[in-house]
Amino acid sequence: MHRFLTNNREKLIARCKAKVAQRPARAATNAQLANGVPLFLDQLTQTLQAEEDGQVEESLRISGAAGVTWPH
Repeated sequence: MHRFLTNNREKLIARCKAKVAQRPARAATNAQLANGVPLFLDQLTQTLQAEEDGQVEESLRISGAAGVTWPH
């Protein structure tokens, strides 16, 4: 999965931005669009890579434990 995300990163970002732009009730700011989706994809890609490599501690460091809600 991390390879798919890496190989299709720019297309995924563009599609996410287009989808968000169509939401009438929850408009995102330009800064949120420019930073949020790429940051999320990078974090997800790194987490999946760490998990595939058996680096559980690194995965938790990147994304935190499953089921944890923010802010702490």
